[in-house]
Amino acid sequence: MAKEKQVQIPEKLYEAMIYYILLDKRDKENYDFIYQGVMDKIDRQHAREYYSKYKCDPSPEEREKARQAYLDHVGIHPDWRWGKETDDERISDVCGNIQKTRTGAEG
Repeated sequence: MAKEKQVQIPEKLYEAMIYYILLDKRDKENYDFIYQGVMDKIDRQHAREYYSKYKCDPSPEEREKARQAYLDHVGIHPDWRWGKETDDERISDVCGNIQKTRTGAEG
């Protein structure tokens, strides 16, 4: 059985939820604060999911789809993005330099 994931929320949000649910303090201001806090948390979870898939998916096509989804999600305009080829060149160059350093070869 897989371990259940944990979710962290700010203490103020937790307290507001306690007041709202357990102590029945159901005013509009508290509701709006809870609603906005939960929506922000969901947004951050989606961004993290896209980013993780972009970094860890074994398929290059799926990684690129996840990269585009992440950039769309965080609001990076397409004109401000560099291409996948640039990413691959930069990563292979960095990896190549790391490999040369590890083997003791000079580059």
